[in-house]
Amino acid sequence: MSGFVAVQPIVNADEEIYGYELLYRASEEHDFMKEDPDTATFDVVSKGLLCINPDTVTGPHPAFFNFTEQSLLERLPLSLPASKITVEILEDIKGSDEMVEVLRELKESGYQIALDDFVLDHSNEMFLPFADIIKVDWQNSSSANLERIIESRRLYDFYLLAEKLESAAEFQKAKSMGFTLFQGYYFGCPQLMK
Repeated sequence: MSGFVAVQPIVNADEEIYGYELLYRASEEHDFMKEDPDTATFDVVSKGLLCINPDTVTGPHPAFFNFTEQSLLERLPLSLPASKITVEILEDIKGSDEMVEVLRELKESGYQIALDDFVLDHSNEMFLPFADIIKVDWQNSSSANLERIIESRRLYDFYLLAEKLESAAEFQKAKSMGFTLFQGYYFGCPQLMK
């Protein structure tokens, strides 16, 4: 049996590898499975950690996985080694008491949590106490959203990750705003692994 997964580097301010995001690929030609994100999540997790030696995929660096709301409610991340993964909470997940309980369990179990494509509003601000990393879509995030997130660092301790960076100028601008982690085509396109 064979399958595909793509890996994209995440770097620090010195452009050294911090980790890798593992991305769903149905085949060499097809990307995301939009019709069933839960299946895509399970597929990436099973290929990236359960079927392949994680050290082969990401070396000593953490693997960033996107988890859907359903996979989080089913506690899928808890079946994976906390020392090897970063749990990415997708942007469409809204705050709820049950989701806060899931995040609390993950934190207490030693998992690193990243809020993906984060747009701070009243529906998700309850996630901030659990966040280790907030990922901001550099191409699509408004300046007002950036200001709200940066301001929230006065109350919460998390790293800022600028994703979808495409140029040296964007990289320098993000660094000047306090971002310390970076991802995007400027640092490397997703590489397909079979």
